[in-house]
Amino acid sequence: MGYPARSQPLLAAPGPGLLDLGHPDLRDAADPRPQPPSDAGSRQAARATHPLPLGRHRHLLHRRHVRGQQQRLRRRPHASLRRRRPAAAQIRYPRRTDRPRPHPRTVGRTQLPSFDGARRTGDDLHQSDRRRPPRRRGPGHRRAPHPLPDEGAETPIPTGHAGTAAARRGRQLIEKHFVVRDVPGQCHGSTLCQVAGSFVVAWFQGAHEGAANSRIWLSVRAGGEWTAPRVVSGDLAPCWNPVLHRQESGTLRLFFKVGETISRWRTFHTTSVDVGRTWSTPHPLAPDPPGGRGPVRTPPVRLPSGRLLAGASTETWAATPRWDCFVDISDDDGRSWRRTDDIAIDHDTFPGAGIIQPALWRTGMGQIRLLARSTAGRLVSSRSDDDGETWSAGVLTDVSNNNSGISVCTRDGTVYLAHNPTSGDWASRAPLLLSASTDDGATWEPWVTLEESRDHAGDETYQPADSGVTTTGANEFSYPCLVRTRDGLAVTYTWQRRGIALALLTLSNRSNR
Repeated sequence: MGYPARSQPLLAAPGPGLLDLGHPDLRDAADPRPQPPSDAGSRQAARATHPLPLGRHRHLLHRRHVRGQQQRLRRRPHASLRRRRPAAAQIRYPRRTDRPRPHPRTVGRTQLPSFDGARRTGDDLHQSDRRRPPRRRGPGHRRAPHPLPDEGAETPIPTGHAGTAAARRGRQLIEKHFVVRDVPGQCHGSTLCQVAGSFVVAWFQGAHEGAANSRIWLSVRAGGEWTAPRVVSGDLAPCWNPVLHRQESGTLRLFFKVGETISRWRTFHTTSVDVGRTWSTPHPLAPDPPGGRGPVRTPPVRLPSGRLLAGASTETWAATPRWDCFVDISDDDGRSWRRTDDIAIDHDTFPGAGIIQPALWRTGMGQIRLLARSTAGRLVSSRSDDDGETWSAGVLTDVSNNNSGISVCTRDGTVYLAHNPTSGDWASRAPLLLSASTDDGATWEPWVTLEESRDHAGDETYQPADSGVTTTGANEFSYPCLVRTRDGLAVTYTWQRRGIALALLTLSNRSNR
């Protein structure tokens, strides 16, 4: 039983030999339209006398279309009429063995000679060019994490004891180290600056916060190693809250507070012209009455005009404590300062003492904004539209705050906030979180958890006083200093008052949390 016959063929009945691919005039037979006569010396006649080999007919097309039960043929242009890419625009895909050799990544490996264009085979291939058989893994095997290599002698913080290295992309982890660890007494209030590829970190350290032996200590990381910590505040004591800032000239300036009580603070500053190796004798920043001038916790913000804006605050410890914050302005690169009015809040209705330690940033539209620590369980915001001269009244935000220090910096249109996401007056200082905002602080999204709360969270207690906070430091991961670096972000913070930790992050880690 055969297939039923078609009612009409797709092609007209061909003549003898028409389907021979070497036939000189396939188009004329397939097209019923009349054709003009060919001259003896024409190109068409020359083609007829020299048929192409089988399968190479000039009218054999790559695609066929069936329309109206008739097969139509589309002619490709002659090779001489086709447009060709210039040689410079042609893409050449080199063979694997012709590609340049990768740079050796292991310390101590001999540098390979530069690639000379010759194909490499056999033993001449770089080890990474050879195919390796897959590793055989036993049942229940789990791939170990891939931490970044430890480039120096500093102590890496183990993942199990330093919080969650949660930012991952391309198998990259947050690189975390201790700047100092297990110090005598307590350490707190770190600050960070990157100068000429080196990290400079300072903090205050003594028997406890506000102790008579509390000094400003500093260490520099150069070449992957931290220098031995040393005192840079001279004989001044007690010392508090250092802030590092790099001037336009490259000089490194260090601000810090001195005073037996917070309400009697005086601000001193010292400079270094050799990336923190040596420091000048500290001098008072301003002749004002005690209370504190200049940056109190976070580095100043430099505007396009060169103006510096520093978040500052005062604390009055009386029967009813009162805290206020303001902005200090410098138009001579930090040599002299003038203060603004206090950020307005209604102290009659505001919960607790008030607001201190503002962190500033500049938006893409040129507006200056700040977030301030508060006793109300939430951060307070304010803004300036005239380069910091005047400020709007403080407004409570939806961002939780535990009455502890915060830090802010910007990069590529994103605002980053380092803070403890707990709420309350003197609430828990764990966990420690990095949040991100792409709308200039209107909304915040959790990004990276630097430190988780520990099992002994119930042991943490904070007894505030004008002479400083009394605490054991248990489960405390606080007072971050967040700065923009060449490769991304860096943040230092207090590690249970026993050490100062440094976390380095790359922006490729963004989007995972």
